[in-house]
Amino acid sequence: MLASSFGTPLISQLLRKKRFAFDVKSFIDDWLRVDRTRSWVDMHSITPFLLTRQRLTFTYSCYERSSLVEIRTMFVDHTLRGRLHLGPDTRRGLLEAEAWVDTHTTGSRHVWCLGCKERVDFLREDFDVGAWQEHRDFCWEIRNMTKKAVVKEIIMQTRQTELLWAPNSRSPLYDDVDG
Repeated sequence: MLASSFGTPLISQLLRKKRFAFDVKSFIDDWLRVDRTRSWVDMHSITPFLLTRQRLTFTYSCYERSSLVEIRTMFVDHTLRGRLHLGPDTRRGLLEAEAWVDTHTTGSRHVWCLGCKERVDFLREDFDVGAWQEHRDFCWEIRNMTKKAVVKEIIMQTRQTELLWAPNSRSPLYDDVDG
């Protein structure tokens, strides 16, 4: 309470929460359509595991009686710092704390995105957290990897096959013991 009255943003205000929803059944169909020899068991070995710090950048919830899943990202919003000038060491520290930045290859004028594996160049200043934030918030591959991680969790941990297959279809995750 005191921190907000003195102009220091609260942690909850620093998080940039974006929401997007997707249909799990459509996502599965599209994934399988690319290569007809795939099955959902293959997704466990093909899809890369997210690092814990990457997994902590989003939450998700399944809508009841639906195949829709809502994902909420929780990225730090660096624009809330306003006109406060940050030194290069502070900006570097902020970039190295980002879950989707490859910290081993961080340079003063660029970083590499762990989602799309592309180089993000900084044109305005060294260690430009604003340029990184623009890329991160709209990176298609970060969003795609997030979707895959959510689908894997739904399948492998909660085993909610009714969300993914019709009641009369056979799940590739379970063998039919009777026949």
